[in-house]
Amino acid sequence: MIIRDSSLYFDSNYSMPTKLPGEIFVGIVRSAEYSKTLDCIQYTVEVTSSGVSYILNCRQMTKFGDVYNYEEYGLRNVKVPSIAPKPTSYSGRVGEVVIVAHIGANPNDGVILGSLKHPARKLINKDNSIAYVSEFNGLKTTIDEKGAYKMTFNGAPLTSSAISSGTVTGAIPPPVYNTLYAGSYLAFESNGSFEVSDGHPLVQSIKIDKIGGTVTITSGTIKVTMSKKNSDLSVSAVTTKISSTKSFELKTISTSIDSVKEVKIKSAKIAIGFGSIELVDSIIKLVDAIGTLVVSSPNGPCSPANTAPTWSQLEQIKAQLSTIKGSL
Repeated sequence: MIIRDSSLYFDSNYSMPTKLPGEIFVGIVRSAEYSKTLDCIQYTVEVTSSGVSYILNCRQMTKFGDVYNYEEYGLRNVKVPSIAPKPTSYSGRVGEVVIVAHIGANPNDGVILGSLKHPARKLINKDNSIAYVSEFNGLKTTIDEKGAYKMTFNGAPLTSSAISSGTVTGAIPPPVYNTLYAGSYLAFESNGSFEVSDGHPLVQSIKIDKIGGTVTITSGTIKVTMSKKNSDLSVSAVTTKISSTKSFELKTISTSIDSVKEVKIKSAKIAIGFGSIELVDSIIKLVDAIGTLVVSSPNGPCSPANTAPTWSQLEQIKAQLSTIKGSL
């Protein structure tokens, strides 16, 4: 039998004693509603005392309470069935299992002291080692005995709607997440290394290896590795494109390009060389020098090469080279 608090329920079939024994109770949260009077969330908690179930009005106890230091969170509001076959057994019932007390034995002024593990949830830390595990609305946090930290995003459980509606029959379903979004995480390893990843099989991640002295950026088959110890930069990809709207400058001591198929260079002006020697300009000068070449024969000196009928073809090539000749 549920004895309802008359300040919440107007049902003449039930009554509520004005006082309850001064002790703490284990109960289950039935509903939550904002109270304008107290400016807080008020929870109705079902507790059992001497075999009889009662409804208490409760507020949450928090870790901090002043204006600048506080903790605030809301529990999922579920529609718990009014009467359960076994009021003290919560394994088959939705809602947070909490410890409550009432100030001055007043059932209208209860305080939720904390939460207990719901009997339908499986314990994670079973080896009794130092560890921290928490999950709030699909955001899971773990810290192991070596101090390694990991926060995993799964998103709100897809099964939360069934729990909120209070239509659960039999065993409460474990949380199920959207695999398209779930699995992203950020983590600190025990050696201080740091990683952010989307947790996808074709992973996208950024990892800072503190001991190895490297930063690795991965996106599917693309991999960029930077080493602070060796000042190395390595890029691996199927297709690599670099686009700069104004200028692009590459400075190094030695450059090597190994292309199995071809190399294309497309530019309005091209300058290849070092110091005062430029390749295209040198080719133009070479054409001019060949034009002045005089070849000797048994009959005496011949005319310069630039007097040949076909020399105009070389002049056309020289003119074309002049249009792309750049300067160093």
